[in-house]
Amino acid sequence: MKISKASRQNSVLSSVFPTTASSLNIPTTPATPNSSFLIPGQPLVEPSEYNYNSGAALDTNLANEQIKWNRAWQTATSFLTLPRRQLKPDITKGETTIFLRPLWMKDSTVESQDAISYLLSSKFTNGESQSLLEWYLTEVRKHIMDWIRPDIITELENENIQQALHYISMILLVAQDIYKYAFKEHLIARWPDRNQARQKLRQFLRNVHSAFTYAVPNEKFSKVLYVYLWNCSVAILNPDMKLNEGSEEPCLLTKAEAERQKLLVQMVRLQKVGLGSDRAERIFGEVMNKLMGEHIHKSYTGDWYSTGSVSNHLRDWIENKFSRLGLEVLHQLNGSKSDISFRDVGKMQEMAIAKLGRLRVGELFDIVVEWNATVSAVEDLKLYINSLSRRTELTRTFTDLLNQRLLHPGASTIQILQAYISIIRAFTHLDPKGVLLDRVARPIRRYLRERDDTVNVIVTGLLANTLDEEGEPFEPNGEVLVELAHELNYASQLAIDAENDEGMDYMDLSWMPEPADAEPHYNSLKGSKIIGSIVSLFEPRETFIREFQKLLANRLLKKNSSLDDFEREIRVLEFLKAQFGEGSLQACEVMLRDLLDSKRVDLTLRNDELPIPSGHVMEVSPSSLAIMPRLQAKILSRLYWPSLHDEPFQVPFQIAQLQMEYEKGYENLKQSRKLNWLNLLGQVTVEIDLEDRLVTEECSTWQATVISAFQHQNGLDLEPATEGSKSKASAIQKSANQLSLQLSMPIALVRNALTFWVNKQVIRHIHDDIYEALESILRQNDDSGLVLGLATTVPTEAYAEAPINHSEAISSAQEMTVCWQFIHGMLTNGGPMPFPKIEVMLRFAVPGEFAFDGGALRAFLAEKVNNGLLEMDRSGIYRISR
Repeated sequence: MKISKASRQNSVLSSVFPTTASSLNIPTTPATPNSSFLIPGQPLVEPSEYNYNSGAALDTNLANEQIKWNRAWQTATSFLTLPRRQLKPDITKGETTIFLRPLWMKDSTVESQDAISYLLSSKFTNGESQSLLEWYLTEVRKHIMDWIRPDIITELENENIQQALHYISMILLVAQDIYKYAFKEHLIARWPDRNQARQKLRQFLRNVHSAFTYAVPNEKFSKVLYVYLWNCSVAILNPDMKLNEGSEEPCLLTKAEAERQKLLVQMVRLQKVGLGSDRAERIFGEVMNKLMGEHIHKSYTGDWYSTGSVSNHLRDWIENKFSRLGLEVLHQLNGSKSDISFRDVGKMQEMAIAKLGRLRVGELFDIVVEWNATVSAVEDLKLYINSLSRRTELTRTFTDLLNQRLLHPGASTIQILQAYISIIRAFTHLDPKGVLLDRVARPIRRYLRERDDTVNVIVTGLLANTLDEEGEPFEPNGEVLVELAHELNYASQLAIDAENDEGMDYMDLSWMPEPADAEPHYNSLKGSKIIGSIVSLFEPRETFIREFQKLLANRLLKKNSSLDDFEREIRVLEFLKAQFGEGSLQACEVMLRDLLDSKRVDLTLRNDELPIPSGHVMEVSPSSLAIMPRLQAKILSRLYWPSLHDEPFQVPFQIAQLQMEYEKGYENLKQSRKLNWLNLLGQVTVEIDLEDRLVTEECSTWQATVISAFQHQNGLDLEPATEGSKSKASAIQKSANQLSLQLSMPIALVRNALTFWVNKQVIRHIHDDIYEALESILRQNDDSGLVLGLATTVPTEAYAEAPINHSEAISSAQEMTVCWQFIHGMLTNGGPMPFPKIEVMLRFAVPGEFAFDGGALRAFLAEKVNNGLLEMDRSGIYRISR
């Protein structure tokens, strides 16, 4: 056969150059062989049988090597490509990894294994930027985002939190096992270096966990995990605490251990799929922190009355329950087996004590008010205030509570002082050095100084009786500050024990020695700290001393010198002398000495057989013979007593006679001394013998004088009454004006006395201003013009104090008259002046002490402006009216 020249040339060329791929009839993938991802649903061309290790003649040819690599890549990726569908395991039927693996993984063939081995060992890459391992990881990531993530998002909307979290963890666990099986059994099973293979597997799982973390929505999953951890933790640690929404049923105490096991198993699942790392630990930390606070709030709110501090119970709960649960869960989340150290438990206990302390700080006002039953709560606070910031927080919070709940016009002065006493006691126990007490007491002391009745309440409390008529101690009330009287007794007893070296309880195991720098009588000083703090409210002290003198005078005038002792008054006076000095209370000493001297004078006069028996009773009967009254006098040193103004009136004839005889006896006993009777300030015990009853009343002299006027028509000549005169006496009628003229008594006192006796049903109001003695209550006149008139009821104590208050009003009016003379002179000579300048100049100009505060002076000037005596412009400048 003749060969053409062209054929010979082709034969020569083919012997030198390899045959092109197109002439070998080798199938190739219709897709770009360099692509890492296959189009979903695109069929792969099945490779023909080909021995990749046969060492064929073309293996040295670059084109054949490319074809060989492409065939291997196609075979391996076709085998490893994951199905394009959702996993959807039925967990209730036990569809786990073993059940689902055959449905998801293709059977391994020799060709697929040879192709994978070739690709893992071949250095030829065909221009690929990623290896087969990287391609498989990308395939897994794509499958997670396209087919696993939608299922997770749907399940996160499930209202059953426990079921949703269980399903999510299981589907991720199954998917991970499938991904891991293919990677481990097919990709690195023949890896020559086993250590490197294990490293590759760990790296693959970390990448899968990262893909899971990215696929699970952070916000929704965190919320589901938080609720689940909260419900389980509550069921384990606090079976009675309210569960969050999403739990199937309340977890009872008997189910606590079962819930613990479920929780730990769930945490293991989350840790295996990479969701138990920092995010789960952070959420679990938030849950445990909130659970600690909820437990403290639920268990210890209002628990102030325990015999011991609840902090010990809280520490035990933290150590044996709280930290145990935290340790077990953290072990499962991070896979570690290390134990929580004592230092970690101690930190947890410190956190719990801090939360308990903040709770007690919020309750501190109620704790202080309930002192001393709340000592255990204050002990809890002692453990909390171990830093400057916490001490500052305590004082700031407590001061705010004081302003909101105590220091306002709705609280009475007695309530504020009672709270102040409790504050002193509680804060002294909390901080013996007194730094905290000094901070919180400042607003209280400032507010009490602004109250007008503070001094009155304090002095009344100091002078109050601590025992009732049956000898039982008075309980604190809202009328009298009895706590001060009890404190004074306690301080006095401490002082006596200190002097006698008594009061030492040798069985007291909590006894502590006195500080090295303690002053003598240290214990007695501690006992008087409360009274000293309250008495020192007022600077200058003259305000307190002046009010004390006034109240002491009223108290002494009401006492019966022959029957009552003055032990209480002497004790208070001795205590105040130690506080203010003896010179400041000299007048009070003289007042007490006056009453003691009066008692001795009465005894002397009785021994001299003067017609002045002991007692102080005037018996008056409108319907029977008057019995001779008995008189007892209190002789006062005028210069040392507060201003005692008298309203002169005509006392009954018998009383006037007794006063004259008493004067003679006293002048014989005390040469160059003369008595000036202050009838308005006396006290009388009156027995009124009526037709159907006997009335005994304690009243003032002017009230007794008014009722004595109803014995006879003339009112004062108390002549013996006969049986036949009772009907006449019962018909005696008097008017207020008539009584005022007969007794030379101010009409205001007369009307006050009439109202007093109408309330006692001794007389009755007839009509207009006419009153009549009421001999019989049962026999009432049916005439419409005669009614048993009862005036507005007024306490008897108010009548007893009326003359003293009236006396004070007269004194105040006289002092204001003197002030007006100075004001008129200042404005006339110095010209117009503002109020502050007027007040300052009056304090210097008025002789003695200026006894009026700014409010009273302003009211006085306003009255003068209304009367047209002064003028005031818009700027507050006063001037004499033109």
